[in-house]
Amino acid sequence: MATLGSIKDKDYLNMIFGKLSYIEGDLNKSRVFFERCLKSKDNRLKQFSELEIAKINIESNSQNKPIDSKNFQAPFAHEADFLNGLYFFNKKDYSNALKNFEKVENIKRYNERALFYETLCLINTGQKSLAQKKLSTLQKDYPDSLLAKKLKILLQ
Repeated sequence: MATLGSIKDKDYLNMIFGKLSYIEGDLNKSRVFFERCLKSKDNRLKQFSELEIAKINIESNSQNKPIDSKNFQAPFAHEADFLNGLYFFNKKDYSNALKNFEKVENIKRYNERALFYETLCLINTGQKSLAQKKLSTLQKDYPDSLLAKKLKILLQ
């Protein structure tokens, strides 16, 4: 078995254990592992870890402010925009949430979820006809989407 003598190897192990802890639902343990990665010399790992910590904080509603997406390079800038959408959505600031989700709606990784949250934002701001249009787009692009089915029930 190879020894993990380098700092870089330990940083990546922390990232892996952070992700595994997240998947298992242990957000506090996950946060600890990702916080260790913030000390890495690998900037991409640091950016990834910052976003993972923000995601954990957003999920636990302990994120104090939106993420400054200007601090992130591709591909992390899109993740920052999506997480900011979630941040504002959780704060019931639907207009800012909508702006952030619109930034990533055409990016395949986020498309379905962004359209889902955009529709919810429009519903919550009383823009039912625009919400219906977003839902139509979601249904057209993702005909088997459970998210679209949930929205359809909300809009009835």
